Parts: sequence; C-alpha cells; structure tokens
Amino acid sequence: MATRNDYLAIVRSVVSLATQLGMTTTAESVESNAQLEQIREAGWTEAQGYFFGRAEPLDQLGHWFEPRQPLLVATA
Repeated sequence: MATRNDYLAIVRSVVSLATQLGMTTTAESVESNAQLEQIREAGWTEAQGYFFGRAEPLDQLGHWFEPRQPLLVATA
C-alpha cells in the first residue's frame, strides 16, 4: 500500500520534471494555508482552490481582474 511519503515522492518528481522542461505546475483543490505551504515547499508554481476563493456569480468577478501580488513565488 502506498504511503504519504510515496505520494510526496511522486509529486516532487513530477514537479521537478515539469520545471526542467520549463513548464508551470498548478496545484488544484488548495483549501488551507497548511496545504499552500506544502505546495510551496514542493516547488509548484501556481495553485487554485477554495483557499483563494469560492465560485462567484459572473457579476461579482470584477475584483479578480485588479492587479495583485502573487501568492507563490518561484525560486531558481
């Protein structure tokens, strides 16, 4: 049976391969600050999920198009 460490090794390998190929990586379903920290540590370049915001009606999306600071900063 696979363990949490097995899953983390697979994720880190995929992120490493994508990085070496010059690709971005997007972590989905981020719901907590703890998950965001794990994603940062693993090297993901982008993230999305309820932690950043829930689905909104179209007429309330204007604020998403305003400039803002990125939450994930890629390091080389």
